[in-house]
Amino acid sequence: MRPTLPTSVGRVPYRATRLQRRLINQKQVLPRERWNVVKGDTVQILAGKSRGMQGVVTKVKLGENRLFVSGVNLHKRHVSPSPRLEAGGIVSREAPVHYSNVALLDPEDGRPTRVSIGYDDATGRRVRVSRRSGQVIPKPERKEIAMKQDGPRDTPAELAQVRTFDGKVEGWQVLEQSKAGLAAALEAEK
Repeated sequence: MRPTLPTSVGRVPYRATRLQRRLINQKQVLPRERWNVVKGDTVQILAGKSRGMQGVVTKVKLGENRLFVSGVNLHKRHVSPSPRLEAGGIVSREAPVHYSNVALLDPEDGRPTRVSIGYDDATGRRVRVSRRSGQVIPKPERKEIAMKQDGPRDTPAELAQVRTFDGKVEGWQVLEQSKAGLAAALEAEK
């Protein structure tokens, strides 16, 4: 039997299996309720080659503790020709940034701030509060998705809303009786 492995991240013993290595190097995922940054927020980068740059969050990857910020952390990628990109070549793409390297901007002075959670007096809902100025940081407005027009193969709304199931569940006795009645009807036809 192999000895137990150390729990510190990054220290892999000499004879560890692949599974043991993966468990040791696994990073802790931040719970969803602890995330203070959402898509559409304006943030500033705190560390790395893009330090000091500001941008809008375009995508959030909760499972990886990372997010994409527009115009920040650009990497060059060699892309082969495709129908979407006819010529191919070298393309600049945004790479994800770790959430710990990002800070929300204070609505009062536009500088990066830490965030605490408070509750709105009027509605009682959770809100993000700037630790620098104490002001509420509003969540960005979500865009409404425009509904498509019905096509020739779509079911009309009137037909889709018609209730076709009465919600009654038949017991096994009722099913047995209906089967017996069906069998009797078939015999009568012969």
